[in-house]
Amino acid sequence: MDELLSEEAVKPRYPYESIVEYDIDEIKHFDIKLDSVNHVKMRAGEGEKIKVQLVSDTIENLTELVKVKIDDIKRRIDVDVNRSKSLSEKLVKEHLWIFINLPEKYMGDTELATHCEKLELFDIISEKFELDGAAKEIYIAGGNSHIELDNNSPMEIYVADYTG
Repeated sequence: MDELLSEEAVKPRYPYESIVEYDIDEIKHFDIKLDSVNHVKMRAGEGEKIKVQLVSDTIENLTELVKVKIDDIKRRIDVDVNRSKSLSEKLVKEHLWIFINLPEKYMGDTELATHCEKLELFDIISEKFELDGAAKEIYIAGGNSHIELDNNSPMEIYVADYTG
C-alpha cells in the first residue's frame, strides 16, 4: 500500500509535457516569442541553463505538435515556440502552459511576446523586461528591473515584493 501511495504522490500534475534545455555561459539578451497560450510562468534562478517546459492536460502528442526553437546568436538568445497548423489556437489558449526558467547570472534585457490569460514573473533581475502582447492577469513577485507592459487590452496587475 505504501508503494502505491508513494507512486501516486509523485504523479505529474500535467499528463503531457515537453522540456527543452540549453546551456548558457555569458550574459545574453533574451528574445522570447510564445504566441498564444493559456498561462506563462517565468522565473529567474540559479544555474546556467534556460529551460522551457510545455505542459498540457489534454494535448496528448504535445512534443510533435508544439516545437521549441532556441537560437544562440552572439549576445542574444532567441526562443520561439511554434505550434503545428493542425493544432487550433483555441486549444492552445485553453490547454497549453509554458514554464520558463532563466539563469539569473546571465540575464540581460528580456523581451517576451505572447498573448495569454495569465503571466507570472518571479525574481526577474535585469536592466529591462518588456512584454509585447496581451495578458489578462499579470503577477510579479521578487526581482528588480524596469518593466514595460505594451498591452492594449484590459489587465489586472498584482505586484508583491518587487523593486523597479
